[in-house]
Amino acid sequence: AHLDPFLSLLLPLVIYTVLGIPFGAGKPVPVNIRRLGHPRRDWMLVALAGPLSNLSLAVFFAALWWGIDRAGLAQYPSLAPKLFSIAIVMNVVLAIFNLIPIPALDGSRVVGYLLPRELAYRWYDLDRYGFLIVAALLILPRVNPNLDVLGTIVVQVRDHVLYWLRSLTGLPI
Repeated sequence: AHLDPFLSLLLPLVIYTVLGIPFGAGKPVPVNIRRLGHPRRDWMLVALAGPLSNLSLAVFFAALWWGIDRAGLAQYPSLAPKLFSIAIVMNVVLAIFNLIPIPALDGSRVVGYLLPRELAYRWYDLDRYGFLIVAALLILPRVNPNLDVLGTIVVQVRDHVLYWLRSLTGLPI
């Protein structure tokens, strides 16, 4: 239900071919806001579920890798540590990216909740432009590398989260 032929297949292929950036999307998860007990708050909590599940998966893979390593089952020239590392980094990056407060991303739902009601409705109206905003932020570094806003945010936060996971586990993530 989340896969879309254009957003999930064709768009990533075109963007990667043209810009060299592997970027795609999926259909938004359908949520009937009217069924939520406290619509504004619950809409934010629904939005946080995705990034929190990504962070949970990153911690799960780190814990699993740590357990395998402590049991002496990890062979470092093997493929398993590389796959664990990729799974951890990708889930951390997805969580961070989705928490950026750009309309249509999960972080914008948090902003919408924090805004006064009148401003929140205007904020949510920007969702229709969210894809264009993200696309522009992906193209800007191609024009001028100093304008890599998304990359700077994601890399800085990613490095802090991975440092924390490395400190906890001692793994070469």
